[in-house]
Amino acid sequence: MQQLANYIVTHARSGSRPGQLAEFRLLERQGDQFEDRGLLTRAEVIELLDSGERIFAWDYEGEDLGDEVELVRVQGDQFVRIDGQRLRADHLGDLPEPGE
Repeated sequence: MQQLANYIVTHARSGSRPGQLAEFRLLERQGDQFEDRGLLTRAEVIELLDSGERIFAWDYEGEDLGDEVELVRVQGDQFVRIDGQRLRADHLGDLPEPGE
């Protein structure tokens, strides 16, 4: 069964806070296609995930959807991860920075 993504994250920018990403470039599903949503803040991505939206990281090697992005809660803080590990850091793999 194919996974249905509402959004695809293609780029991520590190922030000034250790272990946290600051911005994400997202594509949003519009029917059968994806439209560039532009750069979203970490808080906006967390809000989308909290509301039940499905976000997948883009797999540049496979040129297809990669792992699903999830919120992981550690000691009351939320982190955006694709591996489900309960570590105090965001992790979306090897996505390039916006503009690369």
